[in-house]
Amino acid sequence: MKQLYILAIVIFLTNQGIIAQTRCDTIDSSIFVLAEEMPEPNITMSQLSSVLNESIVLNKYQVSNGDSIYVNFIINCKGEDFNYKVIRPVKIDKDFEQELLSILKNTVIWRPAIQNGKAVDFSKTITILIENNKFHIVETTKIEDSCYRKITIQ
Repeated sequence: MKQLYILAIVIFLTNQGIIAQTRCDTIDSSIFVLAEEMPEPNITMSQLSSVLNESIVLNKYQVSNGDSIYVNFIINCKGEDFNYKVIRPVKIDKDFEQELLSILKNTVIWRPAIQNGKAVDFSKTITILIENNKFHIVETTKIEDSCYRKITIQ
């Protein structure tokens, strides 16, 4: 019976890489922050703002008009998003942070970024502005040329 438990644990641990969301070993283990084809969400940022406004009651939390919240995460070459974190908060409540990140994780499905014809890992940051007790996602402009920048993780 003990051998059966050990076998089950070994099978479970070896399959974690298949189940878990991880970075892909794409072009020299880099994470891109700009790519020829940027990652695309299945909904617009305006729709995502609406989802946030319908899901989170801002009056429950201490947030100020004009606050900006920067949420960073990784979209891997399969379009899986993970490693969400608030990178520059204006001192937000932990419960608020958890609720916000949970909604972001569970609402958007991503098409991966493409560089040199290959899907690549991408570091994405979304800026969420709070104005008049509502969420507004600040969209960045698209870059029309094929310039890109990447960061290499050691």
